[in-house]
Amino acid sequence: MATSTLLPTTQRVGREYRIIDYMAEKDKGFDYFYDKMILKGYRYGKHYHPFDIAFREMGNMGLSRFESFEKLFGRNTIVKCPSPQQISPADGINAVRKFLPMCLFDLEKTEEGVDALDAYTKIWDNKLGTYQNSPRHDWASHPADAFRVLAICATMQEQIETRQQRRAPGSGLGSKRRPWGRAYT
Repeated sequence: MATSTLLPTTQRVGREYRIIDYMAEKDKGFDYFYDKMILKGYRYGKHYHPFDIAFREMGNMGLSRFESFEKLFGRNTIVKCPSPQQISPADGINAVRKFLPMCLFDLEKTEEGVDALDAYTKIWDNKLGTYQNSPRHDWASHPADAFRVLAICATMQEQIETRQQRRAPGSGLGSKRRPWGRAYT
């Protein structure tokens, strides 16, 4: 069975996400992508990974993808995303709809990924005269899933950072302890 690895590369500037590059290959291991990432010359920050980063790869010295990334990029750069079982396809698609307006794409370097997002669609049911609830599974599915993981993880990470900023000493938000008690006596 062929496995696909898709890597959209983003820059976060304020609330804007710039999708600056996109790599997609089948049946390539971690070492192949690491070499390609280094050759790109980007300075990497956070790496958003799907749930399967914990899997071990053949030919990777018995290390999981997580352990390899941790060794090469550092522990604080990895953001593990929820598994598909934790977030329904409908919720993931909704996350992408909310995320897309915050994105700018380098149309040359991300053409393949953008084409896949454009082609991602639901299945039309002629008998019922409506779309089915599930998306069509074709060549556009894997790139769309990779973007869905990005949208979910980036949004979750942004929410975590916002909460941390609000709780930071001197922020004026959440830094003071408040007494707890009954609302009604």
